[in-house]
Amino acid sequence: MNNNGSLISIDAISALIILFIFVSSVTNIITYSKNNYMLEMESMHDVQELMDLLTTQELIENQTILEQLSQNLNHNNSYYNTKTKEIIENFMKINAPELSYEFREINIINKTIASKGEKYRAKNVNSAIRHYGNYTFQLSCWKI
Repeated sequence: MNNNGSLISIDAISALIILFIFVSSVTNIITYSKNNYMLEMESMHDVQELMDLLTTQELIENQTILEQLSQNLNHNNSYYNTKTKEIIENFMKINAPELSYEFREINIINKTIASKGEKYRAKNVNSAIRHYGNYTFQLSCWKI
């Protein structure tokens, strides 16, 4: 009896199994990297949406949050006051409690108004900027 044919068949099947494992591994690596990119894009859009809420959500009748912040900074002529900080802290607690953040005015006073977490420890920081009146506000968010 001649076993040459069965050895060639086993060899061919083994090669196909190895090839299948290799192709599956490459496919998983590509899919994994795409998912990470999509998660980064989602968090970037989250920051943009938070900043949009600040410009559209009314704090007081007919007055948006950014409008109120600008008025607080104008009236007190100071970069920091308790009411301005509380407005941002409450907004972030309600709309994004899981995120660490830094909210700054970067045009006139160039100071941090409110923050939560340590920005230097973050691997990926997303930010959005909006202008209101003479002030330019920047919201940076990250997850640790």
